[in-house]
Amino acid sequence: MTLLAPGALWWLLTVVPVAALFLFRRRISEVEIPALIFWEQTQRRDTLGRWGRRLRRWLSLLVQLLIILALVVALAEPIDPIGRDELIVVLDDSATMQTMEEDDTTVVPASRRWTRFDLVRQLILDRLRDTPTGVRTTVILAGTPPKIIADRETVSQRVRAALSKRRPRDVNPQIDQALEIARRKRHNDTSTILIISDRHDPHLAAQHGVEWLRIGHDHPNVGISAVVPTIGEQSVDVILNHRRMTPATVTVSLIVNERVVTRTNATLRDGPTVARLSAALDPGEPFLVRVEPPDAFELDNTAFGVWPAPSHVRLKLVTAGNPFLEAALDQPNTSLNVIQPGNWPGEKVADVTILDSPRTGPGKPTPGRFIVFGGSDPFGVTRAGPAATDLTPTQWSADNPLLRDVDLLRWHIDRTAGMLPPRFAQCVAQSGDVPLVFVVRDPGQPEDDRDDFAAIYVNFDLAHSNITHRAGFPVFLWNAIDHLLNRRPEDTLISYVTGVPLSFPPQRRSDTRVTDPSGRDVQAFFDDGRLVVPFPEHVGFYRLDTGGKRIVRAVNYISDGVRSVGGPDEGAVARPLPRRPTWLATLPPWGVLVAAAGALLLIETLLFHRGILKVG
Repeated sequence: MTLLAPGALWWLLTVVPVAALFLFRRRISEVEIPALIFWEQTQRRDTLGRWGRRLRRWLSLLVQLLIILALVVALAEPIDPIGRDELIVVLDDSATMQTMEEDDTTVVPASRRWTRFDLVRQLILDRLRDTPTGVRTTVILAGTPPKIIADRETVSQRVRAALSKRRPRDVNPQIDQALEIARRKRHNDTSTILIISDRHDPHLAAQHGVEWLRIGHDHPNVGISAVVPTIGEQSVDVILNHRRMTPATVTVSLIVNERVVTRTNATLRDGPTVARLSAALDPGEPFLVRVEPPDAFELDNTAFGVWPAPSHVRLKLVTAGNPFLEAALDQPNTSLNVIQPGNWPGEKVADVTILDSPRTGPGKPTPGRFIVFGGSDPFGVTRAGPAATDLTPTQWSADNPLLRDVDLLRWHIDRTAGMLPPRFAQCVAQSGDVPLVFVVRDPGQPEDDRDDFAAIYVNFDLAHSNITHRAGFPVFLWNAIDHLLNRRPEDTLISYVTGVPLSFPPQRRSDTRVTDPSGRDVQAFFDDGRLVVPFPEHVGFYRLDTGGKRIVRAVNYISDGVRSVGGPDEGAVARPLPRRPTWLATLPPWGVLVAAAGALLLIETLLFHRGILKVG
């Protein structure tokens, strides 16, 4: 038993004066009266003996003390920590819960259109309105990521207040994860977990202790599943998916600064439908795409985007001759300057310098970004060690951006260059204790300082390995370039997805501010030198402002499957929550104690003080 107000137990001290008054005996005084005849007529004769009178007095004291105990414990508001009074709700607050419904229940006026989330929230609020204090209520939102808005809350008003503020998020659901959280939160394994959603998962619904309440009707729907820029043209391809709308015709418009730049008509057919919109947009210019007419689920009728700016990379290759490196580095939007080792070091005119088996160098770290393949350390930051032979990678950091889409199992190194990394280096791949690839940054400079020293060391000459003959060699090389420039593949996207981390390039200023589409500040964290918003929950433009500079990111809702664009696969209607138990079943422990105290008081009166019940 748990007490919500244990301080009320101090009232138990009232038993002291009650017992003292009971045990206190007044001295008998003699009073002379003229006759006893009238006294005998109004009072019944006491037939109890001395022991009977004593037993009656002590029973009366015991009942009075029990009444005080029951009232004091009731004031302390006891609850059963593992009892039956537990309500656990997993509520789907994902994007499809924004679908409009014509309500066919008695919850709201039938003439009003409500979202599915509004209907469910009203049902839960009605349930909580009559929930007595002491019922432990847990409410978990099942969007991406799941959130707990009420954790074993015993005051229903607090749960209702937290639920009233919630709106569905523009994300896909994670009901399985929310259900796992609910299982960990419940005290009693026999408690039922109520899942409320507009979709149905037979596997989860069939599990023990789970009750699935489905809400909503199936509606015809069209939605934008992707917006992709066309290569070599000033246009975008809008990919549409739909449910039960063949062969309807829709209008697709491209809008910039609230002005329609271009539009086209598209006839929906089975499977994805592609609509091409041509427009001359400036790099970095925000735009949106809209599909009309609107339908019951309007969120996926609009997509946001930012026209990508072409990124030009200046590379310098220092080599005596290496056709594999030259071929891998000669890519579009790249200027490659190949120089002989005798002409380096020189003036810094490159974003990244690639050193092929260097023999000499400045002997100390110099500002810039470098990739060193074998040879000797031109900057003097590594230690010399013995060369190792006949190696294959045995351990590596699989999530490191340098190794994205690279298969190290097919690498073979005939002989290493004998470089040992400094203690502050990050080792990416090893063969036993032999380092193969490691990253060195100047520990005295912040990672986002573009003027500091950073180098990726490959501890073998390319000629002493087979990696140039592997398909992943250009991938590894450009991964290294992007890593040194703090670039990521998503930097070239025109839009991002809600529920997936959103990153911005590194910023050096302290007055950095990130805002969501409504203009509110959102929390962002530094991760690997970049500013990251962990889980953007709403579609629209997210902005990073720092020192007068603005970077815009477009975030869209993309469904987790074509079928989920239109809501439930089958018709489902909103139905009431499970019926509330009777008042006696929901009576909290303190209410039981108050009732018990009243019953004891009645027993005390009937047994020992019946005289006060006589009237007239």
